[in-house]
Amino acid sequence: MGGTPLLSIFASLLFLAIIFFGRGVRFYTDWLWFGEVGYRSVFWTTITTRLGLGLAGGLIFFLILFTNLWLARRLAPPVLEHYHSNVIRARVGSIARKGLTLVIYGSALAASI
Repeated sequence: MGGTPLLSIFASLLFLAIIFFGRGVRFYTDWLWFGEVGYRSVFWTTITTRLGLGLAGGLIFFLILFTNLWLARRLAPPVLEHYHSNVIRARVGSIARKGLTLVIYGSALAASI
């Protein structure tokens, strides 16, 4: 079963290549067509507008989601006192809280993309 992770990575890369190939073909044909009719500036205007609106929307979504997750974590009830009586529990809890912070940042960023 050593080849299973390699097979999944290959299948994922193939899937992404198929998706981006289709988009690349459409991009190229639109670029050619707009150039042929003399409106290549219109083509670049639509591309930059879509990119700008996508980035702005993603940024707004990220800020809203991140703020929501941050507030939820900040307003969560405190850890009980008996939790800290065990050194191992306290250490694992500390590591888990740091990891949760990374998960919050990462999930907000991934969802906004």
